[in-house]
Amino acid sequence: MRLLIKLLIVLGLAAVLGLLIRYHEGSVTISLPPDSYELAPNELALGILAMFALGYVVVRVFIHLFSLPESLGRWWGARRRRQAEQALRDLVLAVHEGDLDKVDKLAERAQRDEACAGPSALMAARAAHLAGDVARRNQWVQRSASAPGADRARIMFAAESALDDQRPGDALAILGRAPTPLTASVQFLRLKLRALEGTGRWREVLDVAAALFARKGLDAQAQVQVRARAYEALFEVAQGPDEVDALYAELGRQDLGAGSVMEAAAEAYARTGEELKALRVIERILETRLSPAALVLFTRLDTIPPRDRLRLAERWQRQYDDDPLILATLGRLCIAEGLWGKAEECLRAANAKSPSPFTRLALAEMYEAMGRQQDASMLYKDIARDPHGGRLPPPVDERRRLPE
Repeated sequence: MRLLIKLLIVLGLAAVLGLLIRYHEGSVTISLPPDSYELAPNELALGILAMFALGYVVVRVFIHLFSLPESLGRWWGARRRRQAEQALRDLVLAVHEGDLDKVDKLAERAQRDEACAGPSALMAARAAHLAGDVARRNQWVQRSASAPGADRARIMFAAESALDDQRPGDALAILGRAPTPLTASVQFLRLKLRALEGTGRWREVLDVAAALFARKGLDAQAQVQVRARAYEALFEVAQGPDEVDALYAELGRQDLGAGSVMEAAAEAYARTGEELKALRVIERILETRLSPAALVLFTRLDTIPPRDRLRLAERWQRQYDDDPLILATLGRLCIAEGLWGKAEECLRAANAKSPSPFTRLALAEMYEAMGRQQDASMLYKDIARDPHGGRLPPPVDERRRLPE
C-alpha cells in the first residue's frame, strides 16, 4: 500500500513537471541587487526541483551520519546475540556430553547476551551438579541470580540440588520463596513432596500427595505408596489410643490394603496399651495374607488370654496349611505356656519345612528354660556358625498336651 502511494506521488510530480515544461509563456525576474535575473517559468520550476532534491539528499546524508553509531551498535548487538544463541545451542549438547571445561567456555560465551545469560548459567550449573562439582555448581547458580527471567528456574534447580545433597530442610526453605504461580506446577509439588518426606512433615505429605494425584502428577499406585509411608510414620509417633483411633479412622480402602499400614496400626495399638484392638487388626491382616511382622507382634500380646491366642494360632495353622511361620508362632506360644512337647513338635516341623534362625533360636530358648543347657549351648553355637542349617538335638521324651 505504501509503495502504491509513493508511485502515485511520483507520477503526479512527473505530470506537473511535464505541464510546466510545455507551457512556458512569460518570464520571471529575480532581483538580487545590484543584479537581476530573468528566467522562464519552466527553468524556475526545474531549478526549484533541483534545489529540493539536493536539499533532500543533504538532509538524508546528515541523518545517516548522526544515526551511524546507533546503527553500528544494533549491528554489533545482533551479531553478539547470534553468537550467544549459537553458544547456547552448543552448550546444550556439551552438557549431555559431560565435558565441564567445554561447558564453561560455551557458557561464558553465551553470557555476552543478556537474554542467554540466565539459561546458560543454569545449564552450566546442572552440568556441574551432574558431575558432582558442588563448588562450580554453586558459582554458576550465583551468576544466574543477576540474569533477568531466570528466577523461577533458579528456585527449582536450587531446591532439586538441595534434595540431591540430602538437605530437605534447605529445599523447603528455597521452595518457600517461590512466587505464587510457580507453586501450582506439578514439578514444584513433586519437589515439595520429596522435601516434606525428608523432613518428616507427614501431614503435609498427605495433602501434597492428594494435590499431585488430582493434577495427574502421581499415579494411583505411587499415591498409595506415599500415603503408606506417611501413615506408618504417623502411627509410629502416635502418643495415645485416641490419636491411634483417629488415624485408623482416616484410612481408606486402599490404605487398609497396604499391609505395612495395617502392621503399623497394630504396633501402635499394642504400644499404647490397646492390645485387644491390636489383635483385631492382626486378625484382619491374616484374613487375607500371611504377615511375619504381624505374627511376631501377636506373640507379644501378653494381656490376651493364652487360650485365645493358641486357638487363633491353630485356626491360622489350618487356614495356611501348616505354614512354617504359623508353626513357629504356635511353637513360641506353647513355650510361653510351658507346653514343651507341643512347642518342640511345632518348631521342629517349621524348621524341617523352612530352616530359619527364628525357629532354631526358639528351640534353644526352650531347651534353656527346660534346663537342657547342653542342647541349648549346642544350638546357640550352630546358629552363630550357620543360622539356617545344622543338626538339632534329640526331641524331648516327656510331652505335655494342650488343655482341652
